[in-house]
Amino acid sequence: MAPFNRKQVLALARMGKIVDNIHTANPAAKIVGFGYDIMFGGLGCEVVQRELFPQCWSNSTTHKEPIKCFNTELVRLQEAWETLASTRPFITPINILGVTQAAHGDKGVTVGHPDLAINGPAKYWPITLICIHPSKGVGDGSGAMVIMKEFYKQYWSAALGC
Repeated sequence: MAPFNRKQVLALARMGKIVDNIHTANPAAKIVGFGYDIMFGGLGCEVVQRELFPQCWSNSTTHKEPIKCFNTELVRLQEAWETLASTRPFITPINILGVTQAAHGDKGVTVGHPDLAINGPAKYWPITLICIHPSKGVGDGSGAMVIMKEFYKQYWSAALGC
């Protein structure tokens, strides 16, 4: 894990204040934290990525470099939850990075270990949902359901005892 930069440290401190206040208000409250899966696979979604992190495209020499740069920021969200949980036993971090890539059958991808050089599958990250929301629907054709199944597997199955 690379060190957080100044802005990330500030955001992490603010997140810490929020979760600490929740815990102070209700010491029995449990917090589940996770980043976001690798997204932006829909046709035309790269335009949105460029707007969010133009610095990833300004000096790149290959198509995969800016995508890896962008996706690394998603990994940082996951690292933030894991950092917070490392000193707060009331936080449970789960890792859904790569869930839709794995469901799509992308080579070498497992849950928690995405391929940062590619975006999420278009099937699960359509432009119709602004590229940042998983596709809706039923079963494994739905990005939202693929993610929720993994969330259930990693957290809810044990929390609910089923």
